[in-house]
Amino acid sequence: MIISTYVSKENSLFLRGIAAIMMVVLHTFTPQTLTNCFNIIYIGDVPLWGFISKGCNPVSIYLFLAGYGLYYQYHTKKDTNKAKILKNINRCLKLYFSYWVSLLLFVIIIGVICTQKYTFNATEFIENFFAWKSSYNFATWFLFHYILLVLLSPWIFRYMEHFKMPFFIFINIVIYISACFILSSYNEILLNSHYSIYQLVLFLSKILPFSLGAIFMYYSDKRKDIKWCNKWTIIILLIATFIARCILTISITLPFTAAILILLIIHIDKPIWLKKIINICGIYSMEIWLVHSYYNKYLFANFIYSFKVPIIILLVIIIACICYGWVYKYIKKRLNTNL
Repeated sequence: MIISTYVSKENSLFLRGIAAIMMVVLHTFTPQTLTNCFNIIYIGDVPLWGFISKGCNPVSIYLFLAGYGLYYQYHTKKDTNKAKILKNINRCLKLYFSYWVSLLLFVIIIGVICTQKYTFNATEFIENFFAWKSSYNFATWFLFHYILLVLLSPWIFRYMEHFKMPFFIFINIVIYISACFILSSYNEILLNSHYSIYQLVLFLSKILPFSLGAIFMYYSDKRKDIKWCNKWTIIILLIATFIARCILTISITLPFTAAILILLIIHIDKPIWLKKIINICGIYSMEIWLVHSYYNKYLFANFIYSFKVPIIILLVIIIACICYGWVYKYIKKRLNTNL
């Protein structure tokens, strides 16, 4: 089988869908919420969906795809440095706009005005408005780091091309391991007393998965024929990698297991029906990311978990997010057309 690190647009959409589903599973099926669910299958003493949620790693996949896509744009589009920076600012503003719309609807209109499940505080609102803090919606905790990576990507890519690749990878790994060590040792102290430093260290821990995406793009024109590898080998390795991630829930492995999973997924032949389903989640992946926690935690948790059966709960949340995303995209498109 011919192996490469090339990620097509079709595979990118599929992977975004996988990441969106992973994020919902990760944040929906916790040990606390599963105690009130109807669980049939257990892995040891852990409900199946609790076991699956341990293997979900959506953030690293999102950052990987961002690094891949942005480096593709950087490498193939011969824009001036100023044009590249302006394009990235425009990307960030579009993302912020989607985020602000979700805040307006779910926090201000539904949360504050209609249900009083949120209390309005000017300082807290400003902190959440710019995603500096995520007290309104914990699932957006890495939005600020994502924005920073997009804005700083031209310089990251410039250094990647300037240095020899082994050295660039080594520096990334050193920064990542150092950041993970600081977070594991001083997380509570930094979070409660030195929040700016906490955000900086958290940002440094996100550079590696972002860079791994760019590295995949850098080597995407390389091909290697691995004789022992076939479609069944890929499937077995994919399942084994995911199960290993479910068992070994060590945060330091996240970028590496994500890269392995992505490499395996892009070489699997997917059934057409599966691609159609996952691709729908990929199309609305940003909306799923931004609003799913309002359904399963902040505003509609009692209704969502009243369904009891995990797969039904998962489907209800995803369908609700897609409905929101469809309405949002439709209104946005109509407004753009009229303007």
